[in-house]
Amino acid sequence: MYVTGEFGSPFITFDSTTLTDAGILYDIFIAKISTTVATGIEETNFIGEITVFPNPFSSQAILQTGNLLHNATLTMDNVFGQTVKQLENISGQKIFLSRDNLLSGLYFIRLTEDNKTIATKKLVITD
Repeated sequence: MYVTGEFGSPFITFDSTTLTDAGILYDIFIAKISTTVATGIEETNFIGEITVFPNPFSSQAILQTGNLLHNATLTMDNVFGQTVKQLENISGQKIFLSRDNLLSGLYFIRLTEDNKTIATKKLVITD
């Protein structure tokens, strides 16, 4: 994988390689990094399908599961890993998710039941 960017500091380091400032306002670089670096979150369904629609959404989304939920919890995290919303005591196969005061952006939802992760999904909120 390759990464590009610019830097204005005296140097920047990638693994064992250090790039030094060329004396201009900003230096640009292209760096090849190891392919073993985590670059995303894998979406995994542990008990069948979970569908989110619409995705992206602006006011409300519906989550549909393939299995009947009993006392499940839906946790919604922002890209910084902060929990921004949590719905508890969910039963049935449909979950109605309202935007409320959440900002536009990428979120990660996790559905748990009996302290086990049932499914994870990416969710996008738009204006």
